[in-house]
Amino acid sequence: MLMNVFEGILIPFVGTTLGAACVFFMRKTLSKLLQRALAGFAAGIMVAASTPGAGGSINDDGILDAALTPRLIQPTTFAEISGNKSEKTKQFSKILRHAHIPYQKVVDMHMWQLCHLAMVVPIADAYYEADCPERAGKDWKIMKKTAKKLKRNFSFLRKQAGRLSPCKMNIFRFLPLPIMTIMLAVTFESSFADKLMYQHARKAPDEMRELHKQFYAYMKKLKEARYEIL
Repeated sequence: MLMNVFEGILIPFVGTTLGAACVFFMRKTLSKLLQRALAGFAAGIMVAASTPGAGGSINDDGILDAALTPRLIQPTTFAEISGNKSEKTKQFSKILRHAHIPYQKVVDMHMWQLCHLAMVVPIADAYYEADCPERAGKDWKIMKKTAKKLKRNFSFLRKQAGRLSPCKMNIFRFLPLPIMTIMLAVTFESSFADKLMYQHARKAPDEMRELHKQFYAYMKKLKEARYEIL
């Protein structure tokens, strides 16, 4: 069960990755590339991701090969920026419920998105740093490095905000590094990860590298602001 939960935390890679940065990026600092990538995700209701619990790709025959993740793992997550309920969130909930798509509405969309980026950015980095991306799970050094990044990211956000969203992300803080490294290696080698993680990383390298740059720049600003207050 623990392995399934851990894999599920890593899997919701497609759909939310680009949308996750919308809330806190300053529009004036966004590159044109990133603006185009995020444009479809930020209109109307502030949906962190319209399909965060799903992913896949279109194969050579033009057939969509995709899958939904269970509610326990990663339901579709969305909210208004204000955190308040609205007619738009009610209608969106109705659409997802009618389609039998697991979903959840959160209060602090900002923190949810930060936590999502804290997870997917190191995962994408692992693929790009590997000599053989499709077998990244076999590279022990990269898996260990990725585990360290995940622990660092979530420990930093927990220290800054006092909590993580969802709370299951605390697993990255508490798991011992050797165990997390092994679980990452197993996850990266799974067929589920190939469909929902590797395929997107392979097809959207520019967007993911831009998210990497923006996310860690934002983390740096948070750290500097904290020192100024102290």
